[in-house]
Amino acid sequence: MRYLILLLFVYYVGNTQTGNPWFKRSDYYEPQFSITVGINLVHVSEEKKPFEIFNGSSHMAMITPLALNVDYRFSRWFSVNIDANYNKWRAGKGKIGKILIDNDVSYFGSSFGVNVFISSLFYKKYVPKFIEFYISPNIGYFRIDADAYSHNLGFGLIINYHNGFSTHFKLQNKFQYKTDETQFNQSHQQAFFGIKYTF
Repeated sequence: MRYLILLLFVYYVGNTQTGNPWFKRSDYYEPQFSITVGINLVHVSEEKKPFEIFNGSSHMAMITPLALNVDYRFSRWFSVNIDANYNKWRAGKGKIGKILIDNDVSYFGSSFGVNVFISSLFYKKYVPKFIEFYISPNIGYFRIDADAYSHNLGFGLIINYHNGFSTHFKLQNKFQYKTDETQFNQSHQQAFFGIKYTF
């Protein structure tokens, strides 16, 4: 939550200071609404490494990996987004932490936050305009075996094509707020990949 409050404060202050180069009128363009439909992976393990999600498929939820992301971009630098993800671990094969599960276990997660497009710092010199990347501090809700809340930090990459279509990849770490202990709920990683359409 503190990440979101900080970013909103920075945006408000910067937007009122016409001398701030991050918030010149030339940085703005027509607001854009987009939707991304794709798949997700959820990884829960004892390891807390940034890219641990790509190691050990047994820890991943990979059944019915449905994902939806809705984004409203109001400047070259910022957008707000909300996402929803559903997935499931397979009985007898999937692991949640160190536990090999006996029954299929479902996952649902949703988050809301701000995307900060750091690629805008490098346009014209280092990064072509069809490539965009951002950091995403956000807050979220998820459920494995009980309701839980988290503060999250993610990184995203967007590759834009013609006619409003793009590919969209996002990796985020979800840090669970302290709650009553459950068998499966804990901090975890999630990766998302989908096709994005901008209206």
